[in-house]
Amino acid sequence: MADVQYIIKDAAGNTYGPTDLATLKQWIHDHRVTPHMQVAVRGSNAYRPATAVEELREAFATSPYAHLYGLAQPASPAVEPAGRRPFEPQPLHNMATGAATTPYQAPAAPAPGQWQQQPQDPISYAATPRTQSGLAVASMILGICSIAMLLGCPYITPILSLVGVVLGHSAKAQIRRDPDRYTGDGMATAGLVMSYITLALAVLAIIAIIMVLFIAAAAGPSSP
Repeated sequence: MADVQYIIKDAAGNTYGPTDLATLKQWIHDHRVTPHMQVAVRGSNAYRPATAVEELREAFATSPYAHLYGLAQPASPAVEPAGRRPFEPQPLHNMATGAATTPYQAPAAPAPGQWQQQPQDPISYAATPRTQSGLAVASMILGICSIAMLLGCPYITPILSLVGVVLGHSAKAQIRRDPDRYTGDGMATAGLVMSYITLALAVLAIIAIIMVLFIAAAAGPSSP
């Protein structure tokens, strides 16, 4: 499934991606993704440990850092011949004189505390930022305008309310379809609530006007 995209979550709760399977395996090989992180398919919140994903087990097992994860044993160091110190060079014999000569000197042992582990740079990931849904923003703005127009220009309130309802539902569908890219579900909900309220008030006002006109027509002109 080459089109499957994955989201990675670290121990701090930060999410990275989306990325495809090949790139994710390369990140594992580069020690950018570790077994302590969690992975989920894009569009799903079902996060699992990275080692629990079947497609990634082989990548962890063949990683150069597999022995750090407890998935492989490190290679055994070479055994020095008996009677030789570490780093002691093998003597070479001069073919002309037969004398043994040493082509280079063994490096001096470091002083205590001389070797210090250098701090590693923190791993950086290119996270995809989430953007505000424009449909949600438009729905909330139309909901506010429909309330304002209900008092000033009530005859256009139903139009604004209907458009706000359509945009609000479209925004919610967009966010559900791609939650890793869009935000603004609360704004869409607010726009829907305001649009539905003003639409209901406008419908009630229209019904009241029709009833008043009907009663007035039924009463007829008054006689002297």
